[in-house]
Amino acid sequence: SAAAELGVQLLGGFRVAMGDETEALALWSFPTWEAWAAYEQEWTPRGAMGAWRAALQELDARYRRLLLIDAPLAPLRTGRQPQVEDRRPLDEL
Repeated sequence: SAAAELGVQLLGGFRVAMGDETEALALWSFPTWEAWAAYEQEWTPRGAMGAWRAALQELDARYRRLLLIDAPLAPLRTGRQPQVEDRRPLDEL
């Protein structure tokens, strides 16, 4: 897919709970800031993500893109769940 060619990975697609089933969430992973920047540059009608964007518009879908940043101990960053030993004293925060 165009996203995969940009180094972007789909982590999951989810329906919004307790709604009228008109909303969904796609959670994407960008391995580097450069991959995110490349993705943003291609999110134009003529860019690599243009077909995806056109498909959303054809469906009359509304969309919003948000950038989330992982925490230092996020499982996607560390590959494991945080442990008690990972805690730092409050005076170090």
